[in-house]
Amino acid sequence: MHGIGRDPANDQRLVEELLEGGSETAFRELYRRHTPRLLQFVTRVLGGAGDEAEDVVQDTWIKAVEGLPGFRGEARFATWLTGIGLNVSRMHLRKAGRWRGFIEAVEPQSPESRLSHEERMDLECVLAQLPAGQRTVLLLHDVEGYTHAEIGQMLGIAEGTSKSQLSVARKQAQALYDGGSHE
Repeated sequence: MHGIGRDPANDQRLVEELLEGGSETAFRELYRRHTPRLLQFVTRVLGGAGDEAEDVVQDTWIKAVEGLPGFRGEARFATWLTGIGLNVSRMHLRKAGRWRGFIEAVEPQSPESRLSHEERMDLECVLAQLPAGQRTVLLLHDVEGYTHAEIGQMLGIAEGTSKSQLSVARKQAQALYDGGSHE
């Protein structure tokens, strides 16, 4: 679940310190707390591209610091930061021509794009084979623990679309994991 091991009240205090006096210590603590999980999330959204993920995480922190005055604390800092990371990741994938939107993401992949039997055993490889839209919803819901309402808000989609994408993503991930024998 998202938020494990983090104290949202303490995050809010650190955000206030950063906003009030530009506290480098507060920024470093926020960065230390949230970067490992953010990097893991971004890496998965990008489909396993490690070097790209590090760049996206840095861009995410730049945008977060720039947007910090607009952070109202209505959501937890971790949720707010993940949303920024998701948007930066999507922008990166679009620029690289690798983002497939939610409508076309429902189309099954061709058999040629499936992984070899050995690679199917690696969950990260399976996730990387999902279209970006499906992968994102699956990660946000099943890995990060966000609700469909939160996912809908982050992605600018209806809650029902999030549920539908999750269902399709789970089926496709299972089919890839099983070698396509359970379509």
